[in-house]
Amino acid sequence: MRRKMPQRKKNLPMSNLVLGVCGGIAAYKSAFLASGFSRKGFAVRTIMTSSAGKFITPLTFETLTGEIVYTDLFDKNRLENHTALARWADLAVVAPATATTMARMAAGFADELLSAFLLDFSGPVFLCPSMHGNMLKKPPVKHNISLLKERGYRFIGPVEGRLAGGDSGPGRMEEPERIIKEVESFLGRGSAESG
Repeated sequence: MRRKMPQRKKNLPMSNLVLGVCGGIAAYKSAFLASGFSRKGFAVRTIMTSSAGKFITPLTFETLTGEIVYTDLFDKNRLENHTALARWADLAVVAPATATTMARMAAGFADELLSAFLLDFSGPVFLCPSMHGNMLKKPPVKHNISLLKERGYRFIGPVEGRLAGGDSGPGRMEEPERIIKEVESFLGRGSAESG
């Protein structure tokens, strides 16, 4: 049976958040984000890419948010879910935002659920990149980030620090607490730390 998605109430402050989780080791931080945003009063619905499921399970996000997790553009029970989610959401946070997902966004692809949602959604989107520093420096990735910034996407991070494989350098996903503060500052709910 198809679940009807509740519509957001237009007179309330922005509080319906879609959390996009991509495939990368930093996906574990997304669990802290989901929990943190929920504690701050956001209604959080999670979209996971197929690669994200290799690092963390949908059950984690369902448990932390009390909401179902969306993973498949062609779910026979929710064929309309990317458009329904785009109508419901006030804002979106993609964390970790991988090179692959940002390339899809830059090219306008809608070949999986997260990219389809982002292409349909017209509200503010925060991207929290995470990848190895060598990838971050490559011209195609730099070009895509620049293009997405020009189109109005907001970036939080990446920062320098320990990376997968024991390396260290740029490309580490920003810490969840900082991401939450940046989003709340944008919404006028608090102030982001300087620096």
